[in-house]
Amino acid sequence: MGKKMNQKGFTLLEVMIALTMFSIFLTAFLVSQGGNIASSTLMQEELTLKNLAMTKLNELILEPPAFTESLNGKIDSKNFDSPYQDYSYIIEWRKLEVPDFQDVLMTGTVSQGDNENNQQLDAIKQLVFTQLKENIEKIVWQVRVTVKNRETNFPFSISTWVLNNDTPVQLNINF
Repeated sequence: MGKKMNQKGFTLLEVMIALTMFSIFLTAFLVSQGGNIASSTLMQEELTLKNLAMTKLNELILEPPAFTESLNGKIDSKNFDSPYQDYSYIIEWRKLEVPDFQDVLMTGTVSQGDNENNQQLDAIKQLVFTQLKENIEKIVWQVRVTVKNRETNFPFSISTWVLNNDTPVQLNINF
């Protein structure tokens, strides 16, 4: 009985410390993994919405509708076909409105003798800018596509300018 046995193994305190450290590590790992999964799901949703919006926008650029006054301000809303039946899209058309060029024209102070020449020059500038404004407003349209997941209501919008290639450009300016 007087012999001491060599004790091997862990004490209860050492086991408790090891379990506490392991549970802290496990908790941190699971929390970070949960955040990664949530971020990945959100990123996948954003990519799907962006791809659907880009596809629809490219279709509109390749095959635009007839550019008429009735198209200005028109809003179409539809659903995608399978396998994206949970997604809808809205297409909005706007005609470009160019601001009045009178604000752009700069008139400086001139001497009395140059007044008539400046008036002619201002009239020519006004004709050129007016014709340019009319041409731009006939040719350039804006389209915006908004895609939405109908279950999550998460939207994605993209817009661009579309050219009306069927409209002739007026180059003649009558002086």
